[in-house]
Amino acid sequence: RGDAAALESVITAARSDDSSVRLAALEVAKRMGTATCVVQLASIAALAQSPRERGAAREALDNLKGPDVDQVMLSYVKKGEPGVRVELIRSLGKRHARGAVAALLTVGADEQEDFRVRLAAFDALASLPAANVLPSLVEALVAARDEAMLDAAQRAVVTAARKVADENERTTLLLNALARATDTTTRRVLFDVFRQLGDTAYLDALREGVNDAAVRDAAVRALAGWPTPAVADDLAALSADAGDNAHHVIALRGLLRLIRDSGPETRDSTRPYYAKA
Repeated sequence: RGDAAALESVITAARSDDSSVRLAALEVAKRMGTATCVVQLASIAALAQSPRERGAAREALDNLKGPDVDQVMLSYVKKGEPGVRVELIRSLGKRHARGAVAALLTVGADEQEDFRVRLAAFDALASLPAANVLPSLVEALVAARDEAMLDAAQRAVVTAARKVADENERTTLLLNALARATDTTTRRVLFDVFRQLGDTAYLDALREGVNDAAVRDAAVRALAGWPTPAVADDLAALSADAGDNAHHVIALRGLLRLIRDSGPETRDSTRPYYAKA
């Protein structure tokens, strides 16, 4: 019936001892839930033992209606149990809550914050439709030290960078970050970001990386995974004289992949590389 007066009873039923009652209540909450259900649903999602119930609670949370739902979620992002906050942050990402960007950046960059909450913040930022978030995400990537945090920041950077229409703007930003990076781990991660984005402006940095023993492996792998034939000559040269058997194999496989995947418009130009391979 969609009767709002029943909502409180429905949310109470979502904590029933009977799993079938809990699932039925969550299904109703998905259709008629409001901002008043935010914390309860996030708590159920965080504590659910059954993947089915966790999924139902998350779906209900993601489908809550009303102009104040996102704001209520944001009010709890920095307080309460970490598991509940993770669920709220995840939902903000699913709901494409543009107003959450600043708060999530703050949480993600806070080294004193709970590890799980920070990871959730980066994952949510990666799904938010906000191209102007890229500079802050790049700073977070450069500052990150933990491997899992680097991985989460990297995913967020790649997703945000793809939303920046001006290729020169994003390449300048990321190349400047590489120039400022003082540790090899960050440089390796940035090389992989370059590979995923595939802008030719990054290629000179990767070619320089091939000659730097500290980041050579990451540079070779980035070139081998490059999405266009622009690196065919680089891979042919590395295949012939990589100096390291593993890099020889990686480069050769990358070259063969480029030849195999080349479209009709580049097939004639890439076919001669079979002979080089």
